[in-house]
Amino acid sequence: MTVTYRGLTFDVTTEFDDGADAPWDSCGHGVVSNWTTRNPEPGERVLAVDGHNGHSRRYYDMTASLAIAKKDGWGLPDEKAKGLKPHQITAQAVEDDFQFLRGWCADEWHYVIVIVTLHDTDYSLSTCNVEDRDGYVLQVATDLASELFDELPERITADIKRLEALQKEVLDNSN
Repeated sequence: MTVTYRGLTFDVTTEFDDGADAPWDSCGHGVVSNWTTRNPEPGERVLAVDGHNGHSRRYYDMTASLAIAKKDGWGLPDEKAKGLKPHQITAQAVEDDFQFLRGWCADEWHYVIVIVTLHDTDYSLSTCNVEDRDGYVLQVATDLASELFDELPERITADIKRLEALQKEVLDNSN
């Protein structure tokens, strides 16, 4: 994949980010249990079932997550919230969070490292923990291309200085 920014072409690659934590380990998500063999408590929904033995499950606590969502003011994009009452918006935000986390558990999406390289050069930038879903990688790649573009004058100047120093060293050693 490539992105073009200000007339320059940037190559985009991704790598699976095996260092990323589970999404619920970051802020802004509902309450998820550890792996357990117990039955769900009231208000909990099965988030994931262990594929190895099928006995262990992770639960998403809808009740506790609703309380967090109310306290923290979770919302929805305007087009999705249109016509909904505040409590319906909060409930839908919690449902969306459940579905988002369920998708990660079901391997429908994962985290990647996005690497952007100026075409035919070694100039690159990367970032990790990027959700590989819904065109987000392309958005991140474009942002990285913009950052790299802004850094190019400094990087090129530094490379020229290193080459000049190397050239001077070679010439000094040949005399």
